Amino acid sequence: MAYLFLVKCMRRTLSFLIALAVIALSSQLLAQGRVIMTPQLVDAMRRFTTYAPLPEYPASALAHHVEGNGWFMLYVRPDGTIQTVQVLQSTGHRELDQACISAYRQWRFRPNFAAKAKKVKIPVTFTMKIP
Repeated sequence: MAYLFLVKCMRRTLSFLIALAVIALSSQLLAQGRVIMTPQLVDAMRRFTTYAPLPEYPASALAHHVEGNGWFMLYVRPDGTIQTVQVLQSTGHRELDQACISAYRQWRFRPNFAAKAKKVKIPVTFTMKIP
């Protein structure tokens, strides 16, 4: 009898802990922002890049619900690496611009594309809205 009572108590405790974890995670998910890329850009990234990490939403920007849209110009070397990243239109927030610059500097284009394209214009949107 004592064993059965202990098992029931453990089940209730486990259920309660799982419920708390779900509530905690759901509030975290709602607090996360998104970096949005157009379907055309995503398709082009797949075809023309070998490595193209998306900018990460800075934690401080998430905490302050900072959003913005911007345009960046990537100057591509013949080997496919990025020479420089220029801010054409700022997102309006330095930390979002820096996140983009850091990510775009890591991009690698396919050599056959890099031989033709010396520069690539990239749009970006940081938003807190979940589509």
